[in-house]
Amino acid sequence: MINTGQLREYVIRAALRRLEPVIAYSEAAEVLVFGTGAVESNYTFLDQTTDGPGPAYGFWQMEKPTYEDIWTNFVPGVEGLRAKLLEIAGFDSLDHPPVVELHGNLFFAAAMCRVHYRRARASLPAADDAHAMAEYWKQHYNTVLGAGTVGKALPFFQKAITP
Repeated sequence: MINTGQLREYVIRAALRRLEPVIAYSEAAEVLVFGTGAVESNYTFLDQTTDGPGPAYGFWQMEKPTYEDIWTNFVPGVEGLRAKLLEIAGFDSLDHPPVVELHGNLFFAAAMCRVHYRRARASLPAADDAHAMAEYWKQHYNTVLGAGTVGKALPFFQKAITP
């Protein structure tokens, strides 16, 4: 069983700090990424399997079309982001790492979750507002088509605020 306090400190916070200065660290971003992993997988599953790997990968359950869209339509528009992500992933010569890196490369998966949220134009909610965090997750990560609800996500974000 994973110690989520250590995961938060040594993986999530570290990954978000490594994105600097391209994407600024904030406590709100840390709460959002930590809460998202809790909602998506409860830090239990590294894969949402059907008949093979995916369709959602890693603790943050990112789907391949979302992953590819980030690399195609967002990363090129943010100066220095590609280099930062490749550095975090431990790659130096690929266009971008394969999506399966989200399974076991926790630094990279946490960073990709943050990048996913960075695409949203809306400001991050306050770090201590669990309800706003759950709404932000629903709107910008799970989306209207997703099965998750703000009500189901709320306890996870409450715990993310008060670890």
